[in-house]
Amino acid sequence: MTSWDTILEAVAVGSAGPSGPARHALQECWDRTRVSDHAERCVLAHFLADQQADPAAELEWDARALAEHGQVAETAFTAIGIPAAGSTA
Repeated sequence: MTSWDTILEAVAVGSAGPSGPARHALQECWDRTRVSDHAERCVLAHFLADQQADPAAELEWDARALAEHGQVAETAFTAIGIPAAGSTA
């Protein structure tokens, strides 16, 4: 499993915009997740979508993020300051 610290570092790089290093860092984190790491995979897939130049690839990553979110426990994001998985605040 990839730690939240590592994921958030990759997300920070990716938040600056699409780039090879950002995509690589996010993909490395994705590759280290387990199928059962729904919260981590949700976040990574969301940000990997933003790294795609091809709209079809972006849509595939967004679909993965949504699929993972559907399996996230309500308190899965508390470690990163989000009180509830369904929270919009």
